[in-house]
Amino acid sequence: MDAIIGDLQKDKAKLAKLTNRQLRAELEAEKATMEARKIKTRFSEKTDALNESTEAHNQDLTRGRKLGHFISQFMPGSHNKNLLEEINKYLALENSRVEDAKKRNAGKSSKGKNTSIPSAKRRPNHRSDEIKKGSLVRLRTGKERGEVIAMQGKTATVMFGSFKTRVKIEKLTFLR
Repeated sequence: MDAIIGDLQKDKAKLAKLTNRQLRAELEAEKATMEARKIKTRFSEKTDALNESTEAHNQDLTRGRKLGHFISQFMPGSHNKNLLEEINKYLALENSRVEDAKKRNAGKSSKGKNTSIPSAKRRPNHRSDEIKKGSLVRLRTGKERGEVIAMQGKTATVMFGSFKTRVKIEKLTFLR
């Protein structure tokens, strides 16, 4: 019986060692996977930056060639009317491309990572502190205008047409 218990304890110890090794291997595999993901994101960011700079350089090269074309067509001493029209068309086209690119980049930056600090929300000025008896007001959630008939602390009685109601002042917008 003691021999069987001894064998079982040896098997238990071997099994514990194997599970311990397996757990360590799993942890190392997870660490390696996380490291690989980090490296992959770094490389994808670098690739994106490289693609953007390559695109910018290609655009600059194309613009330089176009400028060289304009310079070669320029004739000193003449009016160069056709050339000026061609230059104006080209500049208008480039301006529209630049504005489109800005719009696309603005859309991408708002959808992508928000690395900039968000600005404080701009709250409308409801001027509720100026509300008094006889003031023209509007409910912040509505469109109808009403006149303040009475004031009781932070509550106002407002007449909207033939409808009279009590409203907290912070729910009103002062009009005049």
